[in-house]
Amino acid sequence: MKISLCPRTSSTLRRYSRHALVGAGLALLAACSGDDDDLDSFLVNTATGSVQPASPITVAGRWAVYLVDEATTGAGGTDLNGDADTADSVAHVVDLLSGGVKNLGAAARRTAVIGNSIYLAVDELTDGVDWNGDTVLDARVLLRSPATTVNLVYIDDVDPIASPEFVVSGSRLWYANTATPAIGDTTLQRIDAADPIAPIPVPAASTEVQVTARPIGEEAGVLFVALDETTDTVDLNGDADQADATVLALTLASDLAPQVRNTGLALASSTSPVRARSISSSERLVAFLVDEASHATSFNDPTLFGVGWLASQCAGNTDIDTDDEVLHQLRFSLWDADPVANPPVNTGLAGESRVLLVNDFVATLGRESDQGAGCDYNSDGDTNDLVLRWVGTGSPVLPENDVPLNRAVVSVAGGAFGASELEGRFVAVLSESGNGLDLNGDADQTDNILGWARPSSSSAWTVQHFDPSGPARFVGTTFLAREQANSALGVGFQEGTDGENLNRGCTGVLKDNDTTDILPVWVRFNSSNQLIVNGTGFALESGNTGIVVFGGRVYFRVSEAADNEDYNNDGQLDVAILMRIPQGACEPVAMSVLNSVAVPSIVTANGATGAVFLCDEAQADLDLNDDGDQSDFVLRYFRF
Repeated sequence: MKISLCPRTSSTLRRYSRHALVGAGLALLAACSGDDDDLDSFLVNTATGSVQPASPITVAGRWAVYLVDEATTGAGGTDLNGDADTADSVAHVVDLLSGGVKNLGAAARRTAVIGNSIYLAVDELTDGVDWNGDTVLDARVLLRSPATTVNLVYIDDVDPIASPEFVVSGSRLWYANTATPAIGDTTLQRIDAADPIAPIPVPAASTEVQVTARPIGEEAGVLFVALDETTDTVDLNGDADQADATVLALTLASDLAPQVRNTGLALASSTSPVRARSISSSERLVAFLVDEASHATSFNDPTLFGVGWLASQCAGNTDIDTDDEVLHQLRFSLWDADPVANPPVNTGLAGESRVLLVNDFVATLGRESDQGAGCDYNSDGDTNDLVLRWVGTGSPVLPENDVPLNRAVVSVAGGAFGASELEGRFVAVLSESGNGLDLNGDADQTDNILGWARPSSSSAWTVQHFDPSGPARFVGTTFLAREQANSALGVGFQEGTDGENLNRGCTGVLKDNDTTDILPVWVRFNSSNQLIVNGTGFALESGNTGIVVFGGRVYFRVSEAADNEDYNNDGQLDVAILMRIPQGACEPVAMSVLNSVAVPSIVTANGATGAVFLCDEAQADLDLNDDGDQSDFVLRYFRF
C-alpha cells in the first residue's frame, strides 16, 4: 500500500523522524527534544485543483495565492471563472492557518498580497469579463479582493507593456496605469494598505519631464522604475535620441510623498540586475548595470579613469566599443537631495547577471573579454573567464586588481550565478579549470570550490573552511543560494570533492558505497572569521537540490535513488522527497513526495505563517486532488 508522506499520520515518516542525517566529517548536529511547535505545525495539507509548475505563487502573512489550471483540474477540465472554457489559470487563496481555500474566480497573470488584501493582474479577454465597463474586452486590469471573502473589485487599467504588472514594497502596491496623467504626475500609481482600492498618482521630481513610469523591482525600500522614451518621445538619458525604453528612475517607497527621480542612465532591459542595501538608518547604497548601447558611449574606456584603475594584467588595453553593461552606484539620500552634486558614479566594471553589495563595496560578474581586447585578470593565460570584480564606493575609483582576488567564477544552480553575499563577505564558486589551479590539492583541476573574500582585508580567496567535527574542509559546490537567511547560505556539497563518502546517518552508518552524491550544507561565519560548514548526510537530486534556509530550518529535495532509501514505502527508489531539518538538531522529517522541477523546495516569505510546495502526483502515485488521475502537480501547504 502506498501512502502520502505527512508528519504524524504516516508510519513511514515516524520511522525516519530520527533517521540518518549528519555525514561523517561534517559538523554533527546535536539532537534536541523536538522539531514541531504544536500538533498543527508542519502538518501537510493539499489545496484544491492542479497547478502548472511555472505559474506564479505568492505567500505573505497567513495567505498563499496560487493559480489553478482549469485544463487539468477535474475529469476533462473545469471552468472555474465562468467563461465557458477550460483554458485559464484561475486565482485561489489558501489560509495557511485555518486551511480554508477560496476560488477568487478570475483568470490572473500575477498576484500580490498586502495585509488582508489580494491583488490580481487580469486580462479581460482571457477572463471573459468587461471589468472596466468600456464594452470591449481588451484591457489588462488590476483587481482587489479581501482575503477573507470573495469580492473582486476593479481598481484600474494596468499598462500592458509593464513587466512585472506590479511591485510590492512594504504596505504599498505600485503599478503603471494607462490614463494620461495630470501635469507633473506620471503613470506610476501607489496603493496604500490603509485605503486598498484608492490609487494615488506619483509625481515626477520637480523640474523633471516624465510621463510613462513602470515599476520593475524593489529592494531595501528603494523602488526601481523604468521610464520609456519611446512612448513619451522625450530624451531622458541625454543621448540625443528618444529610443530608450528603460531609463532608470528611483523613488523611496516608504516616503510620505514619494516622487520619481530620473538617474539619466538607461538599463539594457527591465530585467537587468539592480540592487539596493541599507547602510545606515537614513542611507541606502544603490547599484545597477548601465547599457552602453543605449547611450552610444563606452563607460569602461580606461581614459575615463585615473592611474591604478586599469589592472596591470590589462597593460595597453583600451575599450571603445559600446556593447557592455557597466556598473554604476550611488548613495540614494545624497543623490535624491542633490543629484547634481551627487550624481551616479561610473565604476567602469563591465558586468552581467549579478550585482552584489558588501559593506562599502559594489561588485558584478564580468567577462575578461568585455574589457577591450580582453584582460587576463586571473593570469591563467587566457581572457575567457567570468570574474567577480569589485570596487569601493569612495574616490578615486580603484577596483580590486590583485590577481589572487580576481579568480574565475562558475555559475551553478541556486540563482546566484556563482556569487553571493554573506555577513560582509563575498562567497563564490571558484572554477579550478577556469583559473588553471588545483585549489583543493587533489592533483586535478576539475572541481568547483567554494571560496570567500572580504573586500579591503582579504589578500586572497579563502578556500578551506572550518568543520567543527574535523579538519579544515574544501567544499565542492553545485548549488549556491542567491541570498542568506538566518545568517547562513545554502550550498550543495559534492562529496566526491575529496573522495570521502559522506552519505551517512547520525550513527555514521553508510547508506551507499559511492562518493558521487550532492549533500545539503549551510555555511556561516563565526567570531573568528572562519566559514563554518554544517550539513546533513542526505543525497539530493543532482543539480536540483532545492535548498531553502528559513526560520531556523533547512528544506531540501532528496533523491530516493541517490540516497538509497525508500521514503514513501512503495518498493521503489524513484521519487524526490521534501525533507526538513532544524539548523541545530539531528531531527530530519520527510514531509511529502515533492517534484523534480528546477525550483526551490518550498515557497515562503519573511513574515509568512507557513509555506507551500508542489507535489507531483505521478511521483507520489496518488490522486491527491481527487480528479480521477495521477498526472497533476498539486499545491501542498503547511504552517510553521
